[in-house]
Amino acid sequence: MTQIVADTDVVSFLFKNHPIGLRYDPELAGRVALVSFMTVAEVERWAIQYRWGEHRLHWLDLYLKRFTVGRPARISAANGPR
Repeated sequence: MTQIVADTDVVSFLFKNHPIGLRYDPELAGRVALVSFMTVAEVERWAIQYRWGEHRLHWLDLYLKRFTVGRPARISAANGPR
């Protein structure tokens, strides 16, 4: 299965059901979406900063499970040779 890297903005748009997120659905369909550990950290930081409640944190946790968290070397390899 083909891998694709999703950056923090894409992850955020999709989680918030923002209209811009819809543009990425065709790119993500049928692929393994990778995110960096930093993307997870940034999204979790927003949740702390904006004092999300338990319910929303639960939904965030479920949402993030759709992505594979990659280490930097693994993410670079997914993009192929430069």
